[in-house]
Amino acid sequence: MATTVRWGAADSSNNAPKSVDAAATRPGFLADVERAKGLAIILVVLGHVVAREPPADNEWYVVLKSAIYTFHMPFFMYLGGLVFYHVGDALNPRPTYWHYLARRAERLLIPFLLLGLLILFGKLAVETVVHVDNRPPDIWFGLKSLFWNTGQSPAASVWYIFVVFIYCGMTPVLVKSSHGRLWPALVVAAALHLLTVPEVAYLDRVAYFFVYFMIGCVVGRYHRGAMQLVETTLPVSAAIFSVSIVLASMGIQPALTGTVCALSSLAFLHGLVRTTWLSRSDALLWFGTYSFAIYLFNTLAIGLSKGLLLKVMPWDATNFLIFFPILFLSGLIGPILLKRTLLDRAPSLARLTR
Repeated sequence: MATTVRWGAADSSNNAPKSVDAAATRPGFLADVERAKGLAIILVVLGHVVAREPPADNEWYVVLKSAIYTFHMPFFMYLGGLVFYHVGDALNPRPTYWHYLARRAERLLIPFLLLGLLILFGKLAVETVVHVDNRPPDIWFGLKSLFWNTGQSPAASVWYIFVVFIYCGMTPVLVKSSHGRLWPALVVAAALHLLTVPEVAYLDRVAYFFVYFMIGCVVGRYHRGAMQLVETTLPVSAAIFSVSIVLASMGIQPALTGTVCALSSLAFLHGLVRTTWLSRSDALLWFGTYSFAIYLFNTLAIGLSKGLLLKVMPWDATNFLIFFPILFLSGLIGPILLKRTLLDRAPSLARLTR
């Protein structure tokens, strides 16, 4: 029998906190998920080292980036959905839905707006001083692209924050309308994934990635059994992932092989951080702790470093072997330094980037 979900009330059929007192204490820390977030954010930064046109004679990076983009954001969305269910918000947003939504807006929409505008105006301000990737021709075009014609967004890297906010708003509604069941929302997500959606207001990304977020929610509900399955089938998921990513990179049935790669990556990468030496990695745990700050500021750090380096040398051919580690480390470590030395000194900024 289905259990009716009442927001703000206890729900005995799920892993969410069962009372107001329990709501004050979030469920237990998932170290494997935190390490997985660390791995995922490293992949994100690797993919952001080159924003648009790649350096000449560096096809290896083009192949690497294409491979990473096949699965890294589906994996990130999966982790987001898992955590979203684990903390109880999918079934029981607290203390009321609207208070919960306002809290999510503070956490996600405000950073999205502030960072999007910072990137836009920053690009326009420094374009005459250093090289700028994806520069808008003027302020109006940039603003319109940031919020509406989002396929041309000057701050394309911030789309994830907006899309996650949409998921956080719509998932509890879908789940409540299904009396606490997840499978109807998963079916809706799968249907959206198959649609061709215009690049307007990030709706194409909302439609495409929702299925991975919902898979994460399902794994969150059946966490113990799902983790046993992930661990025991790691050799199988590793084989499927390896074959599919090679086929997708070769352009063989890319829609099919890319989807298989993305889906298999969820089990494969999660299994890696649970059953291999990565399960003891303090570095991944550390990067996972700072994953949100890294996501917010990695493209700014990479862009600034690239602009300064281009003052000294071009980045084509073998020069990119110098650029690559510097840009990668800038995107990975720069945001952490920014947060710890500056943002954490201002409580309002520290709260937005925690």
